[in-house]
Amino acid sequence: MTTGFSLLSSRASDAGRVRAFNEDTIESREPSTPFERAHNGTVWVLADGFGPLERAQHASQLAAKTLVDHYWSAAVSDHGLRLRQAAERANRMLFSLNAPGTDYGAMCGATILAAAVVDERLYVANAGKSRAYLIERNRIEQLTHDHTWVAAEVEAGHLTPQEAIGHPRRNVVTRALGVEETPSIDLFEHDLKAGQMLLLCTDGLTRHLSDTEIVAILSVPNLSDPADALVEAANQRGGADNVSAVVVRVADAAPKPEGMVERLSILQGAGRSLGRSLDLDETIDTAMQELLALLGGEHAAVILCDEHGKPDVEGARQFTVTHDGRIQPAAGQRTISRSIVKRVVSGGQPEIIGDALSDPQYASQSVVGLSLRSILCVPLLARERTIGALYLDSSIQTGTFTRDDLDLLVAFAGQAAAAIENARLYRATAEQAESLLRIQAHQQSIIRSMSSALIAVDGLGRITTWNPVAAELFGVEIAAAEGCHIDEVLQPPVSSWLRALMIQAQDDNATMSVGHDWHGTIGDRERVYLAARVAILRPAEG
Repeated sequence: MTTGFSLLSSRASDAGRVRAFNEDTIESREPSTPFERAHNGTVWVLADGFGPLERAQHASQLAAKTLVDHYWSAAVSDHGLRLRQAAERANRMLFSLNAPGTDYGAMCGATILAAAVVDERLYVANAGKSRAYLIERNRIEQLTHDHTWVAAEVEAGHLTPQEAIGHPRRNVVTRALGVEETPSIDLFEHDLKAGQMLLLCTDGLTRHLSDTEIVAILSVPNLSDPADALVEAANQRGGADNVSAVVVRVADAAPKPEGMVERLSILQGAGRSLGRSLDLDETIDTAMQELLALLGGEHAAVILCDEHGKPDVEGARQFTVTHDGRIQPAAGQRTISRSIVKRVVSGGQPEIIGDALSDPQYASQSVVGLSLRSILCVPLLARERTIGALYLDSSIQTGTFTRDDLDLLVAFAGQAAAAIENARLYRATAEQAESLLRIQAHQQSIIRSMSSALIAVDGLGRITTWNPVAAELFGVEIAAAEGCHIDEVLQPPVSSWLRALMIQAQDDNATMSVGHDWHGTIGDRERVYLAARVAILRPAEG
């Protein structure tokens, strides 16, 4: 057996004794399955809103909920990075609430403190002046840094800690969500041990209680609700601000099934395998093989949506498990339950079916014809849209797949969707680049085959095109001409004549101007006659 910690948490939030409304928000989510416990852990978020009253409350609630939801649904294996990305997502939501040019006094936003505990590891992200503490016996350690004007001055040596306590600018925050398009977010990691306590609190608590007083309150034996005890103590000292606290006790280790640990290890390995290639076919093949290795079953498929968002079942990539346990591409197209795939893609929700044959809801021709019993199907979600589905089935026995399998497949689908979307974007970019190269090659072929000299210049008079006929006519090679100013390449009489034609064409706003002939000496040729047509090249949009 492998061990993990048991966490006992309490939370409390109050408007305080001075303010009428509470602009603090606490959000949290705990795992409901062994997979969620190992993949997501437990997450808590404290958001302290600011701005006009209703906007401040809305910003606080939106920031906390967005951060928890995004953290929980992300397929990123690095939990610290996942917290940071979730905070950045919350920032985008808040930043969108403030129209460009909004006066600072009318802006809304929130300071944020988020913590996640996964196995024996603590991850903390913060922007603002809420604090995270780790307490062990009678020792308390502040894990976060205050993002305030006075904290920066103390760190720089311009203020002492005692001067900062009563300083008139002690509440000026230097970091928060919703103020800037790209927020600056601190990230901390720390190993946990049984017997420790984690405290997350807003500044409404720490402005009234010292570190020593916090430890004394939390050290009271048989304290039923430690978070409420801290909030009540702050209110008794005056409650000058909203006050919120989360207290997490790290209890003795609890057993964790070895099978889950092994499967999570496979999941992490699958994520690494999916990221090794930007080739779409290779990425899909890897996803299918990793999927069957991860969850078992006899048949797996990835179904991608077409340009209209409909699942392309006919074009599904399918794999099967042979009798000797090898995973290989399916020989021919095995039938997939279209109704289940369409429902999962349209609804964006995963499905698990224990015995499709005995359930009238799934009595379709494909289910009956293949004697399908157990089916798992989950959507592939990338950039908040469904790009397809992962499908897994078995005809051997009922109940092949469990709810934990579904959770695992959802996590795998997040990794697979990101890898597939990156591969598709890479293919589209490569095809676009190849198309542009073909167009350029075609254009160069036309330019080289022209019987007249072709010269193109940009707005600064630099030569951008100089075809072989121009090189022969003026005795200047293409490489020596392109990139140089026209006056540096052509003799003054010729360059002056051409520039005059260009100015005339611009003044007349003409698509094509035909100039008068020019004759004179070019190189060792004493009498040369030239006729020119000048075209003004405009962007496609006009």
